[in-house]
Amino acid sequence: MQQAAGDGSGRFLRIGAGIRLLPELLPARPVGDLPIPLPPARRFRAFRRKYGIKSVR
Repeated sequence: MQQAAGDGSGRFLRIGAGIRLLPELLPARPVGDLPIPLPPARRFRAFRRKYGIKSVR
């Protein structure tokens, strides 16, 4: 479901912009409250798998 690259449908998760997705996964908490700034790409993969986010590439 990749539309315009600008709307962040798919490829936006590669960069730190992925933080935008976190609030949607976790119960609503401010981004500043996250215990970690942003998990490394490898760990984020497992993180996505854990939450069953397959639409994001």
